[in-house]
Amino acid sequence: MATWRASDLTIGGVGAVILEANGASAEGKAIWVVKGDRVVVEGITFRHARVADLNGAGIRNEGGTLIVRDSTFKDNEMGILTRNGAPQVLIVEASRFINNGRAGAGGGRQGHAIYAGIISELVVVGSSFEGIRIGHHVKSRAARTTVTCNRFVDGAHGTASYAIDIANGGDVTIAGNVFHKGRYADNPHTIAFGAKGLRNEGRDLAIAFDTFVDAQQAAAFVRAADGARPRIVGNLFIGAAPVLEGDPLPPGNVRGHARDLVAILDGDYRLAAGSAAIDAASVGDAPPGCEFDAPAGTRSRISVGPPDLSAYEAPGP
Repeated sequence: MATWRASDLTIGGVGAVILEANGASAEGKAIWVVKGDRVVVEGITFRHARVADLNGAGIRNEGGTLIVRDSTFKDNEMGILTRNGAPQVLIVEASRFINNGRAGAGGGRQGHAIYAGIISELVVVGSSFEGIRIGHHVKSRAARTTVTCNRFVDGAHGTASYAIDIANGGDVTIAGNVFHKGRYADNPHTIAFGAKGLRNEGRDLAIAFDTFVDAQQAAAFVRAADGARPRIVGNLFIGAAPVLEGDPLPPGNVRGHARDLVAILDGDYRLAAGSAAIDAASVGDAPPGCEFDAPAGTRSRISVGPPDLSAYEAPGP
């Protein structure tokens, strides 16, 4: 357990570095509390953070800019948690979040894999989220949120609420991700925007070139508050639910079936041959330049002909 107060630090693991909480914590908050600015954490596994306030985190950021790279957060009440403080920036790259949250979520607190408070910016890229308990995979109150080329899978027994909860709106880009909503998810929507009120100045929500799979098919994939400005294009939606409440399928998207993907049950979300999503993007709609690369990370996305409506580009002929 440690509190890091210095700035301009890079803290890296050599080999398999696992920090097991075993009931301990720094300042009653987390395995690590970061108070410095321009801090990089890479190659560390954080496990089993528990505290009296029921929000024990692998890392709690109370400083400035924090970059977390190639790290794993497993079975914590919170994976990464920030304080509220506008100058703060959180960047998460090529990391894994497994079975975080709190089973039952008693005591009035939910646990999330990532919870960015009232900060300047959250960026999440090339990371894997699976099996969250009750809470959200990503919850953000940041003024700007960018989530690209990640994989969000509830799993056979996961009870996630939203995959992404943009609680107070903001300027938001969600692109190139895979979302697989589980049968036992605690909330039927995949993405929520402004569910706690549009308090941030930004109102723009861009959802582009993602793959959505919904095992519940009980409610709209995206829940957007009145006053939001969603632009949803280039996506593949597998499931009968409407994309937005009152808008079954916005133009520039496609609704598919399990057969459109190589092997959903095996976690292979690439497009299968013959899918209607192949080469179906409109002129001018450009996907992100990356694809999620399991178990964590990204690879370049290369379009052969018109882009495909999906988080992945199908191989060329």
